[in-house]
Amino acid sequence: TTNVDRTNYFETLPSTELETALWLESDRLLALDVTHENFENQRDVVKEERRQRYDNRAYGTVWENIARRLWPTSGYHWTTIGSMDHLDQATVEDAQAFHAEYYKPNNCSLALVGDFKEPDARRLIDRYFGSIPKGKPVERVVQHVTPTPGEVRFTLEDAVKLPAVYLAFQSAHTLDREEYVLDLLSFTLSGGRSSRLYQELVYRRKIARSAEAQNSGLEKSGVFYFDAKVQTSSSAEEVEDAIWAEIEKIRQMPIHATELEKAKNRAEMVVVHALVELGSRADRLQHGWCFKRDTSHFFREIDIYRSITAEEIQEAAICRLDRSHCVVGHVIPK
Repeated sequence: TTNVDRTNYFETLPSTELETALWLESDRLLALDVTHENFENQRDVVKEERRQRYDNRAYGTVWENIARRLWPTSGYHWTTIGSMDHLDQATVEDAQAFHAEYYKPNNCSLALVGDFKEPDARRLIDRYFGSIPKGKPVERVVQHVTPTPGEVRFTLEDAVKLPAVYLAFQSAHTLDREEYVLDLLSFTLSGGRSSRLYQELVYRRKIARSAEAQNSGLEKSGVFYFDAKVQTSSSAEEVEDAIWAEIEKIRQMPIHATELEKAKNRAEMVVVHALVELGSRADRLQHGWCFKRDTSHFFREIDIYRSITAEEIQEAAICRLDRSHCVVGHVIPK
């Protein structure tokens, strides 16, 4: 998998094949042997992925329109997959240069989770990785994140049945305490049918088919965004106004104790679920090491969520859900 902050390779396989996986990954790290034929084949694969996930999908290009406006001065303004022009311009030499700079033992981490004996695994790791020379120190690309310049608006026409409304705000860095605060805010706003957005926009007023809020942290920023599909009897403007009204309620008054408890219960469920499945657990360990150099961070997440107060959530809403620094998008059916 790839995103704006890291590339992640993973295998799920029987514990008897641990040596095979380590051999595969050490070979990937040590050597890159890509022919022009293979490269062209993969270029076509990625182009098709872009068509399926973005160009030919309902509401598919909304996110790249948000990103370029939300982070206009940072590398975050690109989607990971890039544009068709980017894909056309890429060369084998680009891939080789990227591999030579970034695919080094001193720029990667390895997580193993499963049924094995640690001394045996360490011997295998040393056998397959110990002789790979480290490279020059790798500097993380600087992200020049500046506040979104005002209320930035855009409208898209798309081959969709329902209009849609999107609001996006810069939010907290991944694994910062504020990220967990904003998670609870998102769960309060859209955590199921008893949530504020569903109750007000979908159930009571019936102006939206769906209404959601999500928070996602990045290494040097983050995004808190709203996504609502508009009922045919309503308008994008009416739904947008209703979302702003719900935001203002949170900003004006701390959430109720019962809402806070419900949000914390949901957060705890998410954490526990992520630590049950082995692949997910390895990924969480990797995430903690990549961004905090702390693989044990995720075992403290439940305590972090439990310690958050309603006042912290209100303060985060006041700070982050600011109309003077946001992106608003309307999607209109063609």
